[in-house]
Amino acid sequence: MTLDGLLDESLTCACGHIKSKHNKQECTFSQCSCKKFRKVNERPTGDDALVKLISESVEIKIDGKKLLDKFRKFTAKSSKKHDRRSEVEDSMEKIFTEISELGSDYKQRIIECEKVIKNREVSERKRIEALIEKGISLRRDGRAAESLQSFGDVLLMDEKNISALREKAYSYRVLDDFLEAINCYKDWLDIDGKNVDALNRIAVCYANRKLAKYDEAINWLRQVLAIDEKNILAIDNMGMCYQMKEKYKTALVYFKKSGSDYALNRMVEIYYYTDDNDAAFDLGNKLIKDGKASAYHYYVVGDILFDRKKYDDAIPFLKKSLSLGEDALHILGLCYQRKERFDLAILYYEKELDETRMDDHDNTTTRTNLGMCYSGIKEYKIALKHFKTALLTDPKYLSAFYWKLKTYDNLGRYEEIVKDCEKHPEFLVDIGVLRNKQYALFELARYPEALECSKKILETVLPKSSAWHKSANDFVWGGWILKKLGDIEGAKKRYAEAIETDKENEQGYRYMGFALMDEGDFKGAKDYFKKAWDISKDDEMVLAQGKAVKKMGIFTLRAASSTQHVASTTESSTVPI
Repeated sequence: MTLDGLLDESLTCACGHIKSKHNKQECTFSQCSCKKFRKVNERPTGDDALVKLISESVEIKIDGKKLLDKFRKFTAKSSKKHDRRSEVEDSMEKIFTEISELGSDYKQRIIECEKVIKNREVSERKRIEALIEKGISLRRDGRAAESLQSFGDVLLMDEKNISALREKAYSYRVLDDFLEAINCYKDWLDIDGKNVDALNRIAVCYANRKLAKYDEAINWLRQVLAIDEKNILAIDNMGMCYQMKEKYKTALVYFKKSGSDYALNRMVEIYYYTDDNDAAFDLGNKLIKDGKASAYHYYVVGDILFDRKKYDDAIPFLKKSLSLGEDALHILGLCYQRKERFDLAILYYEKELDETRMDDHDNTTTRTNLGMCYSGIKEYKIALKHFKTALLTDPKYLSAFYWKLKTYDNLGRYEEIVKDCEKHPEFLVDIGVLRNKQYALFELARYPEALECSKKILETVLPKSSAWHKSANDFVWGGWILKKLGDIEGAKKRYAEAIETDKENEQGYRYMGFALMDEGDFKGAKDYFKKAWDISKDDEMVLAQGKAVKKMGIFTLRAASSTQHVASTTESSTVPI
């Protein structure tokens, strides 16, 4: 088998990898920093990353030594950094070592081959070997299109030369001309109708992302399995095709039948993507314990632990994943953010920004989370800078807008909150944004406008909000605003609604008590203050109760004194002169 033939074989399972689990509809909750916001990781992992490296090696001019170093660096970070390495890796080590020894002067090799080809004294077999070697060298020199002529010349001399057909097909694959590659493999089948290698390669071409004809690929793989039902490569590729068709149950049947490292890796992907977290966690942990885990497996286990809110348990797995080459910076930042270790979260988020700054990558989520962490350590001006930067990248990013307003609130810059809301009315459907605007208007003593905002929250937005968003305190705020406007009855109604919404809402009882005090209902006020104290154990409510009781006593005394005065006046008036 030729050097390039081995390279070609290693590509047969690499038709694509599953889309990111987190590539879903973005959460619209303004305060959310959940996994749905996480950066989509499109970088191949495990075997896919190996295949990507191999593919690059045949598409560009190769410096053999650099390629060998690159390969060894990859294997040091890959899933196979263990005593037991895959056959593919062992083969690739030999291949890249050979390339290194041969050097990268393909032009000189081409010249030497041409000398043999032009020499009429050499045998036809030698000329054929030289033509094939020339074609391979041209392809490695980045001249795949030119290599086709060399392989074609061989086939003119020997139309049944399988090596030439295989290498010609591979050159077409390098050129992304998979249909022509398929034709070459079919010519191979005309010579050897039951060659499972040729059948597998045809299936791989159809399953390539450019063609994405998975049903066609499946039909060819069935022919392989009809000849050899235990052909692991075909079984793996069947599973991969069904996975790409999103028929995950069928894919799992094939991967379970295979049991190869490739299949196990794919099974973890499927479990993870379909939210079968228990299965993904168990299999990922098993691969870790068996010494077969990739960076991706450590990531999956860590992410599931994160979802389970086991942040301390998740962090070691995620750090291991990061050390093996997986992009785990963002989720590590999230872990520390949830633990309120904002200093460490900042380190991971800033490193993530440093590594992606040169890429065409949307960093709005990371910027927003970074701003939230700076807010957590009260560095509000730095936080504000990050929120503004996020909005420059994506002006419609709700979470960043909400936290920008929140930061203005922390800085006491209420006018800017109102101005921003007026500039961006599209955000005023979000309850978090509306609350910020309401608070700002209240602080600015713009009570009529604050009341309009309160009405929108209570009468329009809140009824449509999820249970998490519903808050009795929205009614309390409505009461405060109405009280400022002199509408005590309206305020009392809002406080009553707060209590009705949440029987344990201390604020509702507290401010209902104060409203009743203003009306002179000291006994009613005392009862509400007591209920507030029962909930909060706030000493202020003890003092409020005492004040209400005192007011009740003063009122009683004044009433008694007034009665006595009337009686004495009446009595004296009836005394005869």
